[in-house]
Amino acid sequence: MRQVSAPRKTGTLGFFGDHNSLDYVFFSAMASSFSVLHTLWSIIASRALVLRQNCVFLFVPAAHLFTSSITMLTQQAHVDVRYKVIYFVSVGVVLYLTALTAFIVSGGTPKNLLTCLGNLRRGTSVPSNAPERLVFHPGPL
Repeated sequence: MRQVSAPRKTGTLGFFGDHNSLDYVFFSAMASSFSVLHTLWSIIASRALVLRQNCVFLFVPAAHLFTSSITMLTQQAHVDVRYKVIYFVSVGVVLYLTALTAFIVSGGTPKNLLTCLGNLRRGTSVPSNAPERLVFHPGPL
């Protein structure tokens, strides 16, 4: 939770003070984005290690370094709103790309996604005769 408290000095957290409450909403959203990113990065890394896909595995440290460097480059985010927008958009793009990569690496297909979204819109569940995905069984190591 360091992301939430880092932009302000010690003792200034709270919603009734001499600060803008929107800052804490923004930093809370960023902290939750980092939590989701770390979960998705662990999915990608574990799957890439099992399948021995080095290029996919290298995506994880590259995305982590990029996202961490954005936090260092936008230290003025508590002063100027332009830095908040840069930070928010860049983390959002990394979150979208990471979620897409985790979906593909874990065996998701566009057909599965469209079927799921279509059933959510209609309020129905997945039909019982839907084909199941094969479970991955790694060969001998």
